Amino acid sequence: MKRFLWFAAVTCGLFTGTKVSAWSYHYNTQLTTWDAARTWCQTHFIDMVAIQNKVENDYLNEIIPFNQAYYWIGIRKINGIWTRVMTNKAITKEENWATGEPNSVGKFPEDCVEIYIKRDKDSGKWNNEQCGTKKKIALCYQASCNTTSCSQHGDCEEAIGNYNCTCHAGFFGPDCEHAITCEPLQSPSRGWMNCTHEFGVSRYNSSCNFTCKDGFLLNGSRSMFCNSSGDWTQAVPTCTAITCEPLQSPSHGWMNCTHEFGVFRYNSSCIFFCTDGFRLNGSKTMFCNSSSDWTQAVPTCTAITCEPLQSPSHGWMNCAHEFGDFRYNSSCNFSCTDGFRLNGTKSMFCNSSGDWTQAVPTCTAITCDPLQSPSHGWTNCTHEFGVFRYNSSCNFSCTDGFQLNGSRSMFCNSSGDWTQAVPTCTAITCEPLQSPSHGWMNCAHEFGDFRYNSSCNFSCTDGFRLNGSKSMFCNSSGDWTQAVPTCTAITCEPLQSPSHGWMNCAHDFGVFRYNSSCSFSCTDGFLLNGSKSMFCNSSGAWTQAVPTCTAITCEPLQSPSHGWRNCTHEFGDFRYNSSCDFSCTDGFLLNGSRSMFCNSSGDWTQAVPTCTAITCESLQSPSRGWMNCTHEFGDFRYNSTCDFSCTDGFLLNGSRSMFCNSSGDWTEAVPTCTAITCDPIQSPSHGWMNCAHEFGVFRYNSSCSFSCTDGFLLNGTKSMFCNSSGDWTQAVPTCTAITCEPLQSPSHGWRNCTHEFGVFRYNSTCDFSCKDGFLLNGSRSMFCNSSSDWTQEVPTCTAITCESLQSPSHGWRNCTHEFGDFRYNSTCDFSCTDGFLLNGSRSMFCNSSGDWTQAVPTCTAITCEPIQSPSHGWMNCAHEFGVFRYNSSCSFSCTDGFLLNGTKSIFCNSSGDWTQAVPTCTAITCEPLQSPSHGWRNCTHEFGVFRYNSTCDFSCKDGFLLNGSRSMFCNSSSDWTQAVPTCTVVVCNGLSSSSPRAMNCFHPNGNFSYGSECNFDCADGFALNGTTKLSCLSSGYWSDSLPNCEGQSFSFGRQILLYTASSALAAGGVALGSGLIIFIVKRLRKK
Repeated sequence: MKRFLWFAAVTCGLFTGTKVSAWSYHYNTQLTTWDAARTWCQTHFIDMVAIQNKVENDYLNEIIPFNQAYYWIGIRKINGIWTRVMTNKAITKEENWATGEPNSVGKFPEDCVEIYIKRDKDSGKWNNEQCGTKKKIALCYQASCNTTSCSQHGDCEEAIGNYNCTCHAGFFGPDCEHAITCEPLQSPSRGWMNCTHEFGVSRYNSSCNFTCKDGFLLNGSRSMFCNSSGDWTQAVPTCTAITCEPLQSPSHGWMNCTHEFGVFRYNSSCIFFCTDGFRLNGSKTMFCNSSSDWTQAVPTCTAITCEPLQSPSHGWMNCAHEFGDFRYNSSCNFSCTDGFRLNGTKSMFCNSSGDWTQAVPTCTAITCDPLQSPSHGWTNCTHEFGVFRYNSSCNFSCTDGFQLNGSRSMFCNSSGDWTQAVPTCTAITCEPLQSPSHGWMNCAHEFGDFRYNSSCNFSCTDGFRLNGSKSMFCNSSGDWTQAVPTCTAITCEPLQSPSHGWMNCAHDFGVFRYNSSCSFSCTDGFLLNGSKSMFCNSSGAWTQAVPTCTAITCEPLQSPSHGWRNCTHEFGDFRYNSSCDFSCTDGFLLNGSRSMFCNSSGDWTQAVPTCTAITCESLQSPSRGWMNCTHEFGDFRYNSTCDFSCTDGFLLNGSRSMFCNSSGDWTEAVPTCTAITCDPIQSPSHGWMNCAHEFGVFRYNSSCSFSCTDGFLLNGTKSMFCNSSGDWTQAVPTCTAITCEPLQSPSHGWRNCTHEFGVFRYNSTCDFSCKDGFLLNGSRSMFCNSSSDWTQEVPTCTAITCESLQSPSHGWRNCTHEFGDFRYNSTCDFSCTDGFLLNGSRSMFCNSSGDWTQAVPTCTAITCEPIQSPSHGWMNCAHEFGVFRYNSSCSFSCTDGFLLNGTKSIFCNSSGDWTQAVPTCTAITCEPLQSPSHGWRNCTHEFGVFRYNSTCDFSCKDGFLLNGSRSMFCNSSSDWTQAVPTCTVVVCNGLSSSSPRAMNCFHPNGNFSYGSECNFDCADGFALNGTTKLSCLSSGYWSDSLPNCEGQSFSFGRQILLYTASSALAAGGVALGSGLIIFIVKRLRKK
């Protein structure tokens, strides 16, 4: 500490104990080492002098006497640094070393300093010496600075005879008594300011802490100090409404927001609506709360859902969903499978009310006409889709004796028609019966003529005999139970037709029976010998013998030249029916009839034929060839021969020679000259061939051109010819499918290809899919087209993306991403900072559906037990992370009249405990009160006996009056609002005694006061007129009038006058008495 001196005095010798109040220097006369010298200075004074400036150095050199041993001063080398021992600070610019000093020339270190006082050379300079071996005089100082100097806010520097204060930062004034003032502060709008003022309001080192009301954030420093420059270390912070994340109107909806403190800030509220056809999912209203969170998640507008539809049974449903399956504006079209009819509308829509515009149609099996069982039959039906509806099948059968007419089975088809007509059951038919010839038949028919159960009875006419049963029935097999009986006439011997003749009989009643007649004739070429007719008579005999037939004769015949005759004679040589066949030798043709017969007229049926050489067809030279012929029996007749040849370049197809044979045919077909044939060729697979054939299909000079269908390339020549050697000039080309670039499966996916024309060639198709957790980017299918390009780019498989995650507020997020940030299989671990607890799962994964396996956890500030304001006090809390959570701070104060017991501020720490117990507010105590003498005290104590707001009412006993306030309160300053009142005795008018009346009074509470009693008597010669005793009542009046003593010589009026006057003088003084006398005299005069 620097010392400034008010005045200085120099003493020498041993310390005498005299108090010196100013700066003074002292030295002894004994030589000591440096340590002993310092001990002596510290024992008797303050310390060894540590020269601090040139003024002090020169002053000492002037006032201190010369001593050849010189003087130790309080400077020493410590850790290699020359240091003032009283301040433990290194010397800097104040050094005053002698020339060549400091140095060290001995074997011992020279770490202490002496001053050359009044030395011839280097006077007032310093020299370093050995501390423990050299002995010198101690130079000490006594300071004028003390612990209270400079108001303890500055460094006291001793001066000669005085001291000066160097004020610490933040203080000013001669004694540093004033703290620097900063500009007064105001609490921020919507916030509080809590200041502590160590050296005065808004002065140096004043500190102010700022907090904001719930819902507002402090912008700026939480704390600020008034610094030594008179400035606050920070600008006053402001309280800005906490910002919530900006909101967007939901898709298909709108949002109406009100902002009290700024757009999307604390207390902002938003109401959400959806457009027609959409329903709000979530809260309709949300507020920005004090935690910077919206009280609800942003709602979404989801298309109103209609009830999911199913395809009608036996039908199809084709739906278009604009906003999601079976939601608003979804439309569905319906149709039915074959055999079913749509009942209802074909189309329906999901409207904005969540209802379908129509009921779902149904597919009802088409109805066929209902069927009835046939009469006398049964129907057995199976109904798959309803009675007599599509696919119903019915089988028919008949009862015994009836047969089914029609199909045994029928089906209801998709047109609503039965596949067959309904069959009928017809009684089985027996063969219709006729009455027997020459008889009668009588029948009964239950189910129709000659049907099942019909019965017939038979009989014959007279002269005929019944052969068979008289009765018969048509049974269930369609047979008669008996054969039909006959009525047979009498029989004659059966006759035979004559040989080569005919018999024509008429049988009235049966063959060769009674009345049968037979006529005879001969076949053509025969003559009848006998009767032409005969009859069977009633005796059973014929009327004539049977006649005979003889053949007719023709002229005999000869064989033709170059031929033969071959005759057969059935009935004799050259007779009727003789036949002759003619033929020619080989190579000759018969001219005439080949056969001839002897007819029934005796003539031959034809003339005799002749034999002519056979003619073959005339021949022509073949096209592009020659013919050379020889003719034996005429041109192109039997045995003619022809030879053939072809022009150059053509081949002979057929025999080179041919003969006209006996059949009139050439032994060979006429040959042809055919252009040489090349092998037939086919269009190449997946190509076309266009050929021109001059001399026939694929023959000499045929030319063919080739091309390929779309997607194929021609390998080989485009044109080729059939040459004269029967070879094609080129090989047939082929059509090869165009090749596309080979494809690979996408990473994390599969490729499934079908190759119609070869691997990765035209029309190859590849379908792509991705492994679980990956989405296909691009087309699912692609084709190799005719341009050798794939119809699409190869798709890629991208890991499904989950929503990006943020670290929870007051926490950390540590994620690993296998396939990209926040994609499939990404893993995130969460933890919280000190003072916060993790709510939710510690780990979560991005799954193959693009969802996180858990909700993002939150870090919630640890909760302390909720606290209440102390009774009769206030609690002002700042909740940084939520009400009564970690870092919440609460300051307490009491209402007027109460004192805080406990700490003013408490904090919620990271362990969930409050740093202190909640303080209490105790009513301020006033001094206890006593009842006034001769009075009563009635007190009510709201907060404790004689504490704040205690009320005391005072009253006095009878005969005493209250002096002071009737009521008083214990106020918030711990004082009673009034002084305690007193009870003063009621005073009656004073009484006096005058001759001849004598008065004797007793005053228990004071002269002529409440309770005083006066007894009266008269002197001799007088009589007492009035009461003998008066009492001072509590009303302040005497109990009766004052009595008087009347003598015999006084009139009544004079007695009264005198008595009254004397009484007035005694009680009220001269003036009152005089007035009263004048009043009484006037009254007496009027009488």
